[in-house]
Amino acid sequence: MARAQLNGTGVQKIKTLDEALLQAQTLHSLIERMALASKAQLPLQPFGQQIKRAAVPVASLLKGQFGSISDQVNALTLIATRGGNERVRISNLREGIAAVKQSIEIAARKVYEQDAVVEKPGKAEG
Repeated sequence: MARAQLNGTGVQKIKTLDEALLQAQTLHSLIERMALASKAQLPLQPFGQQIKRAAVPVASLLKGQFGSISDQVNALTLIATRGGNERVRISNLREGIAAVKQSIEIAARKVYEQDAVVEKPGKAEG
């Protein structure tokens, strides 16, 4: 099934969500590298700062149009930089990034539903 055409606002929103999804995938890879480092019993301090540096642009990109998703990304930065049990922190980061990616996909679906251009019947192309 082909996607509907979008109006100008919808196109801009989809571009924002696509860029955010790409950056979220980068963030996800950092979280998985943190998990591997934890398993190898390597220090995890650098990963908190790396995750924070990678998450801030995602949050600021989403802040204007998708504030709730931006808040989810900001929560990830708090989890990443907070102390505590490493396993719990990694688990929370994995759950958080999965929720962010899922929210981005749901928002994209909503954009296609709300900002689709409807062709008026009766206009024949010739």
